[in-house]
Amino acid sequence: MKGFDEETGAEVPREGLSSRVSSNNMMSVLVSLQEQLPHEYQAFHNTLNVMDDEEIVVLKTAGRLDIMRVKGAGAANFEPSNNDDIIAHLQQWQTRCDFEVSGAGHDWVNVRFRTLPEGIDAFTEEVYHFCPGITGQYFGCCGEMTQAFEDEDREMPASIRERLDGID
Repeated sequence: MKGFDEETGAEVPREGLSSRVSSNNMMSVLVSLQEQLPHEYQAFHNTLNVMDDEEIVVLKTAGRLDIMRVKGAGAANFEPSNNDDIIAHLQQWQTRCDFEVSGAGHDWVNVRFRTLPEGIDAFTEEVYHFCPGITGQYFGCCGEMTQAFEDEDREMPASIRERLDGID
């Protein structure tokens, strides 16, 4: 797996284990694997591609947000845009709710909430202002995503299908 050097920003190889898994099974495999790992190891998904297989990676880490440092997660389009500011923002969220970073790349982060903070409406607004692309940057809208799966004659992962249930 490749990560980024925190000081130079250069891409560097990182030690770890990785495996490809079906997009349909990625989240259940990830959760099951993480439950079995010692505390100092973190499993996360290293790719963001719901149309193909995903890569799950296991790394030894010093903390729950370390994967963001390894991957150099940033957001050139949004504020805050640098890795340290994004991590600081998520650390502030950790004082209000429980979550884990379940995946990251150089321009994306996937967070899986275990608990949500009080005042969920206000928090939802905060999340949107923190990352405006959260509502549709990947496909644009649910209809486009559904159509993409149909056009490719592929089955939509159950985790996505469940989230779309009841959306008009």
